[in-house]
Amino acid sequence: MMDMDMPGIQMGAGTSPSQAEAATPAVATPSQATLPVTKAAAVGHDEESPTTAEISGMDSMGGMRTSFHIGTGDALWIPSLAPSTGAGYAGAIILLMLLTVSLRFVITLEHMINKRRKGKRALDEAEEAGSYFKQSGSDGEDSGSTPPKFKLSVLLPRASFLVLTMALGYLLMLAVMTFNVGYLLAILGGGFLGEIAFSWVKD
Repeated sequence: MMDMDMPGIQMGAGTSPSQAEAATPAVATPSQATLPVTKAAAVGHDEESPTTAEISGMDSMGGMRTSFHIGTGDALWIPSLAPSTGAGYAGAIILLMLLTVSLRFVITLEHMINKRRKGKRALDEAEEAGSYFKQSGSDGEDSGSTPPKFKLSVLLPRASFLVLTMALGYLLMLAVMTFNVGYLLAILGGGFLGEIAFSWVKD
């Protein structure tokens, strides 16, 4: 019998088809050969790709300006208070000026209340001693005044003024940290106007 020649397979006279298939080298299909590589590439991509939170954090850090500038786009405390137009920018400046004047008013009001409270306390002590003029005319003598007592009606307003002053101060500080020159000038101008408006009360 004659040998039959086929591409890649040579079958002799005494060779069975099963033996020919066993002698044929196994060829891996493209899908089987590329499957492990595809899985490894996907795993490596997942390990190297940043998450959405990391991307947003990098964007926010990259958008923060660390030099003085002027213009719109800087948010005041929350993203919804970021002026995008000239009118919005002017409104933000007016708001900062009003907050600064309010801070000066709160400080002046606290001073007035403390001054009135001290005068009332001195008057009460003078009445208890017997004579207000005798107490005011004595120099270096022990007037026999009693030490201050714990009064919740006195401490609560004092603590409230302290918290309000701190809150306004921190809000203004955060506005300055945007490095916006317009915001900075608005705070300085508000402090100037507040001092002119309320310094006479302290004096």
